[in-house]
Amino acid sequence: MNKLKTITLIGLIIVLSIINFVWADKEKVDSNEALKQAFVATKAEILELNINGSGKINDKYVDKETLKDISNELIKELQVNGYLANHNQLYDANNKDKPEYKIEIVESKDMVQLILWGKDKENRAITAIISTYKDSYSNIEETDLVIDIVQDKIDRLNAVYNQIEKIFNKFNANTKITTCIVGTYDGKLKEKENLHIINEAIQVIKGKKIEGLVEPSLISISAYSPLIDDYIYTADKRMNLNIAMRYNEYEDKTYIWIGSPIIAVGY
Repeated sequence: MNKLKTITLIGLIIVLSIINFVWADKEKVDSNEALKQAFVATKAEILELNINGSGKINDKYVDKETLKDISNELIKELQVNGYLANHNQLYDANNKDKPEYKIEIVESKDMVQLILWGKDKENRAITAIISTYKDSYSNIEETDLVIDIVQDKIDRLNAVYNQIEKIFNKFNANTKITTCIVGTYDGKLKEKENLHIINEAIQVIKGKKIEGLVEPSLISISAYSPLIDDYIYTADKRMNLNIAMRYNEYEDKTYIWIGSPIIAVGY
């Protein structure tokens, strides 16, 4: 159930993050390269790359069987590896001898949600959430899809991005895709060091700071780079780069998140 709450939260983060924002619809290949350049400039050790796509794929409420059909399509398109896990056995996504994926369905009166967890042959962690709901009072119906892919390297960023975009295009969906690269440093860095690292990352892609939060426990800076095509509006200013740094005392590591156009994962 904790895993379900976590995955559901991913979808909520995306929805809440894009409220009142406007997205550009342009080519993203150069943008992804710019994001990688920004990360390389930080000299951090790569922890993970997260690419998250979300969008409405149907204006109607659909039944559970339709959700299962969609999940089968996603399994093929995302090349999810292994066999469907037995509900009576403990699911282990890291079992390389017998790779499995898991599907869980949650139902209520006016909502059905299907969650798919698994990995592909390149060991990327894949999560897909298909949610369908209806409001009997307003007659509003909708089916949404969230795809979240996590890998431990930054190569093939464009390939994964395009893979997600291709899936949403099949549904004629207006896709919103966020990309986040997470890295670490050993030990606790000084605030001055953190700010220098962030400034280096912004400058290497010709960015300009828009706004920021600097506190003892967290630094979060928003910026705009002309090398990144997608952007959102915060107030009346364009923004397409978000960099945050925080120290993890338990691990004795300083984390850095570089997201575009926003950081859509918890930090």
